[in-house]
Amino acid sequence: MQMGMKWMFAASTALVVGVGGVARVRAATAVVTAVADGSISSSPIGPTYLGNAAVRAGGTHDGQIMRALFRFDLSEAVPVGAVVRSATITMQVTRMPDGSDSVPPQNSLFELHRVLQGWDEVSVSWNERSSGVPWTAPGASAAGDVARAVSSSAFVSSLGSYTFGSSDALVADIQAWVNAPGTNFGWLLQSQGETTPKTARLFASREAAEGIRPTLSVTFDPPVPATPPVLTVLPVANGQVRFSFSAEASRPYVVEARDFFGAGSWGAVLSLPAPTSATVLTVTNPVAGGAKFFRVRTP
Repeated sequence: MQMGMKWMFAASTALVVGVGGVARVRAATAVVTAVADGSISSSPIGPTYLGNAAVRAGGTHDGQIMRALFRFDLSEAVPVGAVVRSATITMQVTRMPDGSDSVPPQNSLFELHRVLQGWDEVSVSWNERSSGVPWTAPGASAAGDVARAVSSSAFVSSLGSYTFGSSDALVADIQAWVNAPGTNFGWLLQSQGETTPKTARLFASREAAEGIRPTLSVTFDPPVPATPPVLTVLPVANGQVRFSFSAEASRPYVVEARDFFGAGSWGAVLSLPAPTSATVLTVTNPVAGGAKFFRVRTP
């Protein structure tokens, strides 16, 4: 193709895995401890984070509603491109109401809901998700604050360890965070009976003794290495060099360029978000004097 200048198109990738006759990668399991947690209270006393070894959720003896927040960092434990298969969350109840006023503690179902907005561990409160930044509604009660769907639940009664089991919703939460780590704001823990006095429980926080801290266990299939994208050069049009390549579903791509074939630093030209299904992507770039060499990368 006569272009009046020199162009090279290269595709980079690490490994190629075939489909037929190749052993599948075995599932892996990662266990991570919470990296942030806190309590919010309907009482007007403000933020409730005190760096303590426990957070509280449920209804207190005097009618306060308490909710807890937990966030787990998956960025180093579950690689981008992994397929999440199952997950469980383990929490430890370390304290419960007593019956000194002749009213026994009340058992209830505790639910986890995906949080949709960022929050600050130190300053989060019933009205604010961080200092000076309000929730959409007090208590993170609005649909824009927390997903209405229950991610997982556990019936809580006495002291001890409780497991919030795997569910389609819980797996979907984690898969979304693996695909887009910037959307990971953790879960809100609340009791279905939070308006009933003495449903409140203290749950061990990330500051608690090792062995009782909240943990998230994720089983996943490691990402399959990408098939090297084959670049197809298209005719120059309107002063733009053009090429296309086949993009796999759920893989982001980065187009890079440099001025010399075997030397110099690659610079990003275009970042392409991961398509939801396999497709053909077309890239255009202004034609300039001299040579230009392109490559396409994917994790």
